[in-house]
Amino acid sequence: MKPSTAIITCISALLILAGALSWYRGHQLPPYESPDSWDGLIAATHNDSTAWYHWLRRIETPHKRLTDTGLSLIATGLSIPLLAGFLHWHRRANPEHRKIRLVGFSIALELVLIPSNYVYLFRRYKRGDYPPWADSIAIPIVEYTVAYLILAGLMATVTLLALRNRTCADRISVQMPRGGVDWLRFTFLSGLTLLFALGIPAALSSGDIGVPLSTLGSITLMLLLLSAQSPHHVATAQRLNGDQQALADLQAKLYARRTGIAPRQP
Repeated sequence: MKPSTAIITCISALLILAGALSWYRGHQLPPYESPDSWDGLIAATHNDSTAWYHWLRRIETPHKRLTDTGLSLIATGLSIPLLAGFLHWHRRANPEHRKIRLVGFSIALELVLIPSNYVYLFRRYKRGDYPPWADSIAIPIVEYTVAYLILAGLMATVTLLALRNRTCADRISVQMPRGGVDWLRFTFLSGLTLLFALGIPAALSSGDIGVPLSTLGSITLMLLLLSAQSPHHVATAQRLNGDQQALADLQAKLYARRTGIAPRQP
C-alpha cells in the first residue's frame, strides 16, 4: 500500500469511528429533558414561533448535536476517499477531456446537496425541530433546490472562466501568477478556497450528509483550478523538459566516450 493511500485510509477510518461513537452516544440520550417537555412547550408558547425556538433550546439535551456531528463525521470520512479516487481518475484522464470533467465535477458538487438537504429537512421535521403550527417544509425545500441549482450554474461558470486559455493540470500543483490578470485570477480563486475552508467546522457538525463532500470537493476543485497552466507555464515546462533531455543525451555521449560503451538506444 502506498504511503498516501495508507494516510487517507487511516484518516477516513478515524473520522468514521469518531462519528459512529458520537452518533451512538447521542442516541443513548433522550431528545428532551423529560417526556412531558414537548407537550409543555406547545402549551406554553401559544403559537409564538419566537418563544417556541427560545424554549426549545432550553429543554433540549445534547442528543441532536451529537447525532448531527456523528453523521457529519461519518460523511466526511467517506468523502475523503471519494475525492482521492476522483483525483486519481482525473490524473489518468485524457488531457483533452479534463476541462469538461472539471465542469461536470463543479456542477455535481452543488447538485449532491439537493437530495441530502431533503433528507436533512425531513429528519429535522420528524424529530420536532419546527413548531407544529408552522408552514410545511415544502417552502424551504423549494428555496434550497433553487439556490443549489443557481450555485451549480455559478460554479460551472467560474470553472470555465478559470480554465479559459489554460491547460488542466493532472494533479494539484498551484501555479504562481505572472502579471496583473493572473494575480486577479489567483486572488479570486484563493479567496474562494479560503471561504470554503472556513466552512469546514460547520460541515463537520451540520448534520447534512452532503455538506462535507460538497465543501471538501469545492476546495479540491479550487486547488485544481489554481494548478491550471497558462501558455507561459506550458512553454516553460516544455523548454525545461527539452533542456533536461539534451543534458541527458550529452551525459550519455560523454560516458560513451570515456568508457567506450555505446549509449543504449531507447
